Amino acid sequence: MRSLFRRHTLFIYVFVTYLFSWAFLYPCYRILLNAPEGTFPWLALIGLPGAAS
Repeated sequence: MRSLFRRHTLFIYVFVTYLFSWAFLYPCYRILLNAPEGTFPWLALIGLPGAAS
């Protein structure tokens, strides 16, 4: 298992970063879709850490 991590370090980094970002962005996306028109739900700001990664 360790040799797998050593050989594919870049792939694992990109994969983990992708998972981290969508763990925040998907709920934000769903919150924004369900918000009434013309309003901004402040809970949607949970997407900021995902957008920063």
